[in-house]
Amino acid sequence: MDDMKRMAGVLAAAGALGVGLFIFGSCGHDETTSPEHRNTTRDTPEHLLSTYTKSMEQKSISDYTECLGEDYRFVFLADDYSAAGVDTLAPYWEKTEDVDRTSKMFASSNVYEISFGFMIVQDFSPSDTLRHIITHIDLQVVVDMGEVELTTMWVNYSLLHFTLAKDPGEPSLWVIREIQEQKVYLSEMAGDPAIHQTETTTYGEIKAMFK
Repeated sequence: MDDMKRMAGVLAAAGALGVGLFIFGSCGHDETTSPEHRNTTRDTPEHLLSTYTKSMEQKSISDYTECLGEDYRFVFLADDYSAAGVDTLAPYWEKTEDVDRTSKMFASSNVYEISFGFMIVQDFSPSDTLRHIITHIDLQVVVDMGEVELTTMWVNYSLLHFTLAKDPGEPSLWVIREIQEQKVYLSEMAGDPAIHQTETTTYGEIKAMFK
């Protein structure tokens, strides 16, 4: 009951802030071969996050990589330090590590489907070149864990704090400088056994599976 109250508080805060609901989904495979098209995928923070989401769902490592700044890092929850091979002094993966692990996830024959959705909880801009967007994440990765049925790894009780900045190499475009996962709470949620098993987890734990 306390967990449910905390979640209700987060969603109520979103309403009090007057934030909108952004659900970025896959709408087919976009052609991203021309420079003109690539630029439109990162010309605003909203387009950047939409491109990041589509790159996950379409398992496009080139689009995923393009979204990340050269100084990018993914900051893990403390519970995931061990699995990710990080510690309190440097609790993150930098761009090279993150792209390498994500590439392995996208290429894995055991990963059947990825769906990725956001709900904006807070959105503020300390300057014209920096943007902070905190989102509630709804991520599902359907994997073959060697069980009789497929398993859905479900992230539904974490927040992601995105730090977005202008791309130093192309100042008209935006990149993700940092993603920091923040725990709301974790709860055991039962999936439909007739379809597949469901396991609640974190974004960091999923990343660490492909270390």
